Amino acid sequence: MEKRVLERYLKDLEMLVNIDSSQDCPEGIMKVASFFDREFKVMGWKTSFVDVGAVAPCFVAVNREADHYDLFLTGHMDTVFPKGTAAQRPFSIEGNIAKGPGVCDMKSGLLSTLYALKYIDMSVLDRLNIIVAFQPDEEIGSPYSRKLLMEIADKSDVCLVTEAAEA
Repeated sequence: MEKRVLERYLKDLEMLVNIDSSQDCPEGIMKVASFFDREFKVMGWKTSFVDVGAVAPCFVAVNREADHYDLFLTGHMDTVFPKGTAAQRPFSIEGNIAKGPGVCDMKSGLLSTLYALKYIDMSVLDRLNIIVAFQPDEEIGSPYSRKLLMEIADKSDVCLVTEAAEA
């Protein structure tokens, strides 16, 4: 089972990394958001796209509607790499290192969020109200999504950003 999960994770990571999703590629940001929308729906989560006035909407998923959330997980779908970078430097694995535009910042973090929630013990998931919000504009300072993220944070006990601190 574990090997199959890792193989699927790496296949999903390859697909995400090979999507250009910079501010000059809003259709790429939407492709990333649509992947997560499909995956969270399969898990039975309620999903939405929230228009914040950016080049693409925020993606939001909840395991159940609530006025208060025990856990808020967040990250960004945009990258600093301009359109065309994914074709020039596609996903690759060298030894134990995955490479490609956005592999560490932040597509693996988004995917890790999904996989952690996909494989969490259901008894834990049943006890917690969880909200996930992926923003489209972090690489330009979050001017559009900040208000929404702050509103979610205000009604959450804990917020975790799943972005890697180092390579």
